Order: sequence, then C-alpha cells, then structure tokens
Amino acid sequence: MARLDFDSTAGRAADGSSRYFLLSALTQEILLDIIGEYGQTWRWLSSVYSDDYIEATLAQASLELMTDTTPAGAGMQPIADILLTEDAAGIEITSIPPDYAHLLLVLALRTDRAATTDDVMVSMNSVVSGGKYDTAYELVSMSSGSVIHSQANSQNTAVIPGASSGNNAEAGRQSNMLARIPNYALSGAMRELAYELVFTGNSNVQFIQHGQVVFDDAEDELIELAFYPVVGDNFLAGSRVTIYGLEAL
Repeated sequence: MARLDFDSTAGRAADGSSRYFLLSALTQEILLDIIGEYGQTWRWLSSVYSDDYIEATLAQASLELMTDTTPAGAGMQPIADILLTEDAAGIEITSIPPDYAHLLLVLALRTDRAATTDDVMVSMNSVVSGGKYDTAYELVSMSSGSVIHSQANSQNTAVIPGASSGNNAEAGRQSNMLARIPNYALSGAMRELAYELVFTGNSNVQFIQHGQVVFDDAEDELIELAFYPVVGDNFLAGSRVTIYGLEAL
C-alpha cells in the first residue's frame, strides 16, 4: 500500500479553524483504510483537516494505489477520438494497432435525416460485399418495457437500427452507444461487435437496444472501422466516436 505523509497544519482551513467534512460511508471506509496504519480515527482526521485537503489527499492516494497495484501493461488506452466540428458523410477509424486484447467504443451520433432517429451502417476492414456480416438485435420500449422489434439476418454491411438520433429529434439529443470488440486481433477469431444503445427522439420516443454484429472473416485482424448514416446524408457536427484499446493483464 502507498504510504501517505500528513502535515499537521497543511490541512487546516484558511482561518486556522478545523472543519468537519461529511463524506459518503464508502469514501470514509476507503480513506480510513489508507490512513489505518497511523492509528488515527476518522473523527480525528475530519476535525484536523479541511475538506479541500481531504479531497486532494484522497485523490492522490487513489492515484498512488492505482499505480502500486495495477499490473504492468494493464489498462485502457485511447486509440482515436473523432469529434466532428462540421457535418460529415461518415466517421472512419483506420490503422487500428493490433497491440491490445480488446476494443471499447463510445459513440454519440446525430444525422441530418428528417426524422427522430436514423440507422447506422458499420463496416470492418472496408468489406462491403459477400454477406460477411451477421446481425441480431432486440429493441425495447423504455415506456412500456416490451420488445417492439427483433431481427437476425446476414448483410453485406452491418446495419445497427436506431443507432443515431435524427435531425427531427429535440435539439441537443444524440444516440448513446457503447460497444466492445473482444479479441479483435486474435488469429482465427471472428470479430464480434456487441453493443448497448439508448436513443431518444423526444420525451415520447425513447428506446433501449442491444445486439451483436459478427464479421465472418477470421483471417485478418481488425484494422479499420467505419460508420455511415443509412438514410441521412451526414452525421451532424458534434457527433463523436471514441475508441479505446484494453490491454491484457
């Protein structure tokens, strides 16, 4: 465990008085564990140190503990972060390095389609023919909790229905999608993109969707991902795709 050194006066309030600072039970438990070797109590700590000092100490302790306990080479590293500053016909991520165990994607999209939602087309390694994609999904209404649509089929390009808000959605609304691709560079493994998605057009158009896209081409590692609107011509400015590489422990 990282060792922390406390200054007896550095944590006092600006006026020199002590201040009691209320933290959640979980935060108190974590902080108590950190200072346990000093034999001090939580009440002693909160009576001597200011809230700002406790917050800073906890943040530093968390950082040190993470540094001390995380195995070498493990972690989540950003690979690409594409934020559109103007409308664009698609978002492409190329030259994905093969150095990670898995990929994690965060997507916030809105298109110029004159509707509350739009579908999104996904291609991998620029393959757009040969029926290489198997897709399956289930769409659930957030208001009723019932499944309103489900489908499974093969496609030349994978289509994720409702993956984007359309231009008729309320101002500022975007779809909210989290996807992961395990073993994306492992030889002999199919590339499987599993996703969860929330998209809202307005207060009355709200859905949750989960599904999977299987890229039936295990010969090559995944090096390219591309996203395009199905009906709309462009993703609107403010749409964003971020991709992370998850390193093996």
